[in-house]
Amino acid sequence: MPKLIMDTNQFGKLSKEYDAMRRGYPAELFEYLHSLSNIKSPVVLDMGCGTGISTRQLAEEGFNVIGVDKDAEMMRVAREKGDGISYVVASADKLPFEDNHFDLATAFTSFHWFYNNESVLEIKRVLKMGGIFFVARKRINRSEENEQFRKGYRVVRYKFIPDF
Repeated sequence: MPKLIMDTNQFGKLSKEYDAMRRGYPAELFEYLHSLSNIKSPVVLDMGCGTGISTRQLAEEGFNVIGVDKDAEMMRVAREKGDGISYVVASADKLPFEDNHFDLATAFTSFHWFYNNESVLEIKRVLKMGGIFFVARKRINRSEENEQFRKGYRVVRYKFIPDF
């Protein structure tokens, strides 16, 4: 089994710079998410949301969204936007939500920080039956570390979604 790289970084120290420099996602991506859910205002858990860039986009596109990230400083910056979105400080492997609560869980360029069995089981637990876990990754270069991630990601994905 490939070695899984775990998060040892604390982005909070750079949260303002992160928020200022990080790009959002195209509108077509959110249209695609709506087409997958077939629910007018799906309840969404935005995993590893950082300063809330993708979370705010989800809310603007009509999703009923809660952002979650383990870095309290990133969550503080997200809350400063005053957008009325709920942001929760929590680790992906210990989510403080009820079973079968969310229609959709998203990870926008963040799944590589928590792609492990414990986190995937937690995501599965909080999703409703038939719920969707959507992972978006921006284009990355082909490096040894990225290849290692791809191999580890496939191992986790096939374990929980074998016919994918």
